[in-house]
Amino acid sequence: GADFKAPARMEIVYFNIEGRALDLRLAAAVGELEFKDTRIEFKDFPQLKPSLPFGQVPILKDAGKTYAQSMPILKYIGKKAGLYPKDESEQMECEIIIHTMEDLMTPLIVSLYLSFLKPMAMTSKKT
Repeated sequence: GADFKAPARMEIVYFNIEGRALDLRLAAAVGELEFKDTRIEFKDFPQLKPSLPFGQVPILKDAGKTYAQSMPILKYIGKKAGLYPKDESEQMECEIIIHTMEDLMTPLIVSLYLSFLKPMAMTSKKT
């Protein structure tokens, strides 16, 4: 028989915490998109960082491309899953919610970095 290759599924790559990937994972799940949830350990991040766009996670791999920045990834997943509205007024309301959530998450991410990631990064440089 003929060889049939299933389309590659999306892959969300982030730390093994909710953080900036929680909304990405939830949107993909609610939208019933098949995706690989790759969770990296903090200790492995320094080795991975040079290969990442902007040296950051989360990233999304889809259709042979790698995308960075959580908010554009969220919008991409939302559109792909049919969760993003087509009406311009509803899109504006959706964008307000997305960016308000970003404003609320940023201090939490900074706090996490200062309390956990930065000391770990400093420790890894010494060895």
